[in-house]
Amino acid sequence: MASQEKRYIELSDILALRCDCMFKVRDKMRNEETSEKCDASLSLPLTEGIAEFIKACPKCRQSWLGQLGVNEGYINAFAAALVNLKGITYLIPVDEKKVENTS
Repeated sequence: MASQEKRYIELSDILALRCDCMFKVRDKMRNEETSEKCDASLSLPLTEGIAEFIKACPKCRQSWLGQLGVNEGYINAFAAALVNLKGITYLIPVDEKKVENTS
């Protein structure tokens, strides 16, 4: 029988945005990809202008946003929306009698 584990987090638990590079390392001498993965990761606090820091991988310098076809404005709007949502979550009432126990 398969088992399933659920984990619930609150918006206040989200502290940063983590990006992991999945590009392959380029051989600069031959200007071609190698079989080695970059595997760099970058964690940034949710602040204005976060997209400026994730335009490209800090290790291999490949473009993250360009390859994904994502506009900087979307990333900045996402970070701003999360910060705004974190500020208003206290307004959402929780009726504990209606919350199901999933354990």
